[in-house]
Amino acid sequence: MDEYDWRSIDVDQYDPEKQFVPDDLGLPKYTLEDIQPSIQLMRQCTASGDTIQGIKAAVQSPPYGAANEVKMAYLQAALDVLSTSKQSTASSVISKLSQDEQDVLVKLVFALMDTKAGQKVGGSLLGWLNKVVEASGEGSLVRYLSDPYKL
Repeated sequence: MDEYDWRSIDVDQYDPEKQFVPDDLGLPKYTLEDIQPSIQLMRQCTASGDTIQGIKAAVQSPPYGAANEVKMAYLQAALDVLSTSKQSTASSVISKLSQDEQDVLVKLVFALMDTKAGQKVGGSLLGWLNKVVEASGEGSLVRYLSDPYKL
């Protein structure tokens, strides 16, 4: 007799109405060559200490439709900008961003917290998230949760 527990079978997997099919959002398929200028600009701003331009470069055109390795290269450059900047300047930097740029910054912070490198500097990332919520309210978090475009 088989010792298999029949109650653990997921019968919903056979129901065609319960199948999840992700929406095709029509996102462009970025390559590493496409985002290399943005990565270079972020690295230059990190080296020169220009936090405002580095963050503006990070939130201008995030690679939503890119492959994982392309996203990781972009996220690493964004992490360098965010982690090397001073927390004392975060409020002034965020005040110079538009609402859409603040929303993309929230997406970046959450995507970075999902990486190993981002977990090492999690306190810094949470500081940035806190400053965005202070500046724009909880709407940024709600828009992040309801937006289908994730990094």
